[in-house]
Amino acid sequence: MSSCSVILPCYNVAQFLDRSIGAVLRQTRKAHEIIAADDGSTDDTVRRLEKFGPAVRVLRANRNEGPAQRRNDAISAATSDYIALLDPDDWWAENHLEIVAGLLDRFPEAGVAFSKVRLAGDIEGIWPSDTFCAGQPKDLLRIMMRNPVIQASSVVFRRSLFERMGPFVDYIEIRNGKKIYGWGGDYEWLLRAAALAPFVSSDMPTSYYYIRPNEAVVTPAKLIHIHRYRLMALAKLRKGITDEKTWQDVLDRHQMAWEEDLERIWMRRELGGLRRMCHFGMSVPHLRRHTVHYLPRACFGWLRPAKRGDGPA
Repeated sequence: MSSCSVILPCYNVAQFLDRSIGAVLRQTRKAHEIIAADDGSTDDTVRRLEKFGPAVRVLRANRNEGPAQRRNDAISAATSDYIALLDPDDWWAENHLEIVAGLLDRFPEAGVAFSKVRLAGDIEGIWPSDTFCAGQPKDLLRIMMRNPVIQASSVVFRRSLFERMGPFVDYIEIRNGKKIYGWGGDYEWLLRAAALAPFVSSDMPTSYYYIRPNEAVVTPAKLIHIHRYRLMALAKLRKGITDEKTWQDVLDRHQMAWEEDLERIWMRRELGGLRRMCHFGMSVPHLRRHTVHYLPRACFGWLRPAKRGDGPA
């Protein structure tokens, strides 16, 4: 049974740490180490982390560089064969590591294991309805290109896979001269991982995903953001996928996801948001023919009167 390092990227999360780290300390399969990488927090995050004493190794950064860089720092400092991800506002059931890390013990061919999650906070429920690889390792690349069925805090992966693939990467935007680090770097990394190794899951929801107010609201800006991560992953995957049929299948899944998102925004008659999505889609060669049909709707709404909320998204 391999040892497991738990990785927490932290930024202004002092209020959540007792719950998340407490859940790690109560695991029936004990973690070898807990490494919390602070990203230049301005609240009491570091002081709260240090109250756990030697149970938590704290890495401090001099500046804010985003969650991907902090994950990379913590993984580089880890000494275990297995890496478990945990965002500090999420938490685990007591048997999470026993079940999910146990899947990697049972299936040496699997590179990543994960569980379903219980949604908590702004909405409740269990997600996703189907992981597509419960109890049996499978290739998830095509599925994940269309539907991100994995939440980061449910994941345990082999350190050797990280060493083969390389680091997590955040999408960065410049707004008013300031860097804005986007959420979703974990999804981009998992997409690339799915091209290298089978995934296996548990149908038991042993991870709790905390959804903050308005976080679950799907906006055109959020949809574009996640498609940017898909494009980042595709650019890297292209070098390793030499079979044209396989490559076209992956692109087809992305195209399907894109058109489904366009239709979602059109059905809500968010014309401003649809225009923004069309502008993005027309700039991506393999998305153009799936975008062009929505241009008249975005510009004219099929000549229907604009509804309230049709302004810029």
